[in-house]
Amino acid sequence: MTDMPRTFGDVSKKLLAVLVKNQGNEIAIVFDRYFTPSIKDYKHTLRNSVNDDKDYHISGPQQIRLVDFAKDLKNIKFKEALVKFFIDHWNTQEMAVIIRNKTIYLNHDLCYVFKVVDGTVQRTIDDKLSCSSHEEADTKTVFLACQLPQGSTTIIRTSDTDILVIMLANVEHLNESVRVWMDLGVGNARRYIDVSALSVQLGSMLSRALPAFHALTGCDFNPALTRYIANLWRNAHKSDITDLAPTDHGWNENNNKFEFTWFIGNQLPDAYENVVVSPDILGNENDTEDSNDETLDSGTQQERMVDEEPQYESSSEEEEEDELY
Repeated sequence: MTDMPRTFGDVSKKLLAVLVKNQGNEIAIVFDRYFTPSIKDYKHTLRNSVNDDKDYHISGPQQIRLVDFAKDLKNIKFKEALVKFFIDHWNTQEMAVIIRNKTIYLNHDLCYVFKVVDGTVQRTIDDKLSCSSHEEADTKTVFLACQLPQGSTTIIRTSDTDILVIMLANVEHLNESVRVWMDLGVGNARRYIDVSALSVQLGSMLSRALPAFHALTGCDFNPALTRYIANLWRNAHKSDITDLAPTDHGWNENNNKFEFTWFIGNQLPDAYENVVVSPDILGNENDTEDSNDETLDSGTQQERMVDEEPQYESSSEEEEEDELY
């Protein structure tokens, strides 16, 4: 959104107005959750996300936001408070004129459903669409797509290629005749991708292999440890996404945060170390060779002196003989 309003109430209204402009009668907006500890701790550190101990509270729609709204969105506690404010504010009657005949789904810790019945806004919780064990909005989006009834068509508006990979890996779990499109880019670069047709071209085996490949080559917070991440993405169609523990698959918990465990044990096998020549050894060998060369040179000089001495004595005897004669 551009031209961000000054109060949180107006921010909430503008976001809802943007959602209802879509042609569909049912519209879902999906938010990340922030678990502690989380495998995304390292990712948050790289992105300079702030996760302090201070809770952020939005008192009401008239509260004025800070000037640097983008900076506030780097604060995890602020984002959690903002989503909770949306959940409460969209349940007020002033939102009826915005929602009208649409059905709005907000998926966060639970799946909240907003609709207008007899001129009154009603908020309910859809347990079947709630996926509280999912942390990322990427997998939640794919989970919601996999719950669509037969014959449905859905368009996923996103800027994240992870969702395309995760969706392709879970296409086989869609209900019959469900078609999925993706809406990417802005302005002249805006494009639609027929995910259903793309999955047919790639085939089931390649589509299912994409999560592990993408985790290895294109994942920004876990480029080396693919098994756990790929397991999450392949199970995005499930409400309970995994029963695996991060500490059993490449992470170590330290100070209530998950950190990489790159390897355990010796860095190099003993057999490899035995055949590696260190620079110090090479230096000692060179010194030994130099000293050996010097010894050989001195030995050669001595041999030459020994060879020359008999020649000198021989010449003296000849001179004496000449004098006698």
